[in-house]
Amino acid sequence: MLSLIVFFPLAVAVAMLLVPRTQEKLIKGLALVGTLVPLALTLVLLSRFEVGSGAIQFQEKFVWIPSLGIQYHMGVDGWGITMLALSTLLFPLAVLASFGYIEHRVKDYFVLLLILETGTNGVFTALDFVLFYVFWEIVLLPMYFLIGIWGGPRREYAAIKFFLYTLIGSVIMLVGALALYLQFPAGQRTFDLIELAKLTQGLPVNALTTFAFFALLLGFAVKVPAFPFHTWLPDAHVEAPTPISMLLAGILLKMGTYAMVRISHPMLPQVARQWAWLIAVVGIIGIVYAAFAAMAQKDFKKVVAYSSVAHMGFFLLGLAAGTPEALAGGYFETIAHGLISPLFFFVVGMYYERTHTRELEKLGGMFLTVPAVSFVMAFTAFANLGLPGLAGFIAEFFTLVGSYQTWGLWILGAGLGMVIIAAFHLILMRQVLMGEKKYESLPDITPKEITIFAPLAALIVLFGVYPAPVFKVLDPGIKVLSALLLGG
Repeated sequence: MLSLIVFFPLAVAVAMLLVPRTQEKLIKGLALVGTLVPLALTLVLLSRFEVGSGAIQFQEKFVWIPSLGIQYHMGVDGWGITMLALSTLLFPLAVLASFGYIEHRVKDYFVLLLILETGTNGVFTALDFVLFYVFWEIVLLPMYFLIGIWGGPRREYAAIKFFLYTLIGSVIMLVGALALYLQFPAGQRTFDLIELAKLTQGLPVNALTTFAFFALLLGFAVKVPAFPFHTWLPDAHVEAPTPISMLLAGILLKMGTYAMVRISHPMLPQVARQWAWLIAVVGIIGIVYAAFAAMAQKDFKKVVAYSSVAHMGFFLLGLAAGTPEALAGGYFETIAHGLISPLFFFVVGMYYERTHTRELEKLGGMFLTVPAVSFVMAFTAFANLGLPGLAGFIAEFFTLVGSYQTWGLWILGAGLGMVIIAAFHLILMRQVLMGEKKYESLPDITPKEITIFAPLAALIVLFGVYPAPVFKVLDPGIKVLSALLLGG
């Protein structure tokens, strides 16, 4: 089942190569099917998922390169199934958002989009490091071309910057993994993430294990992106087409957060404990700095991009604290952000399609001009600033409660960031929604836009008032990781 979820989009992409470029309706239909089938299969997996079990489920394990201890090993637990569900939800919505938006080289665009889904789904299901690394790198190439071909005026610069940052981080990450792999005799060497973690948890804290930990962490932090490795993200978002920004914020950033709870911290918790203070400092600086940076932006998309950096700071703060509440809140933040941020970028796209500008000073009075679209924007902005009753509040509340147990009043830095985040969202709404009308006779929300908004909004509200199903799925993994990080 997992292999089918991962490789079905790739199979459709290969089939799409045989379709003439002129058959755009057929190409779009195939792209939608190629993303809806993995969503349907993931819903089946969710219905069969054994909640409360910390075991890896739906495993597929075959020998791949036995001489090097490399296997084709797939499986999911609470960490993986939640990210897989998020990924398979967002890709059909991104395909739908692309209809009418992508007008040239339509076939190439959807082929790359389907390859991208294979990479992201593979990252969340691979349990062998080499297999994980293959999928991690698969994501890099289609995203490079999706930004570089269909992006804005500075698309080549943004695509190259994204490529270089991610590639350098990936190479450093690979070196760190190899350093751990080579610590053991030939007969014990394995790239299996579960088995390797059992071996590496017993290693002493020394220069080599510290290097390996930070090498892994750096590769993942670039993808998150954590301060100060975040500078590629605003450029990539500004130049990327709207559907790609939705995927970039919604799921690609989560590859880094998932990898931390799957690889770097479970493998070397003894090192993570010693350097937890540094990760917490990076998280708090990221929250405050990105919030101030967002407030200073004139481009609507850059505001949303910097808000993503700020929200990922909460994940880092929760991971550094290591308490069950902090880990639950931090990882829930990635899920909530994975629903809210794509919707926010879609809102930016809705305004841009109507006004052909993202400059905030050229927008205004939109509640009078397009009231339904503006309602969507207000809802999303309130969700993004952490309004109680919506998913973002639950994440930040749990993160702060859990982090206080470890860091005490130092979390006031994150509290300051929350105040600034709320401030720039209110300023943003005043600039875009209030004031005199600057446009006349703009079309209001369309059925396609409602179709994209509705499922994301429903989940944001559901998880804001009833987050228990997500926490129950995550609970076994959180308990194990928390015990490792706290030395229990």
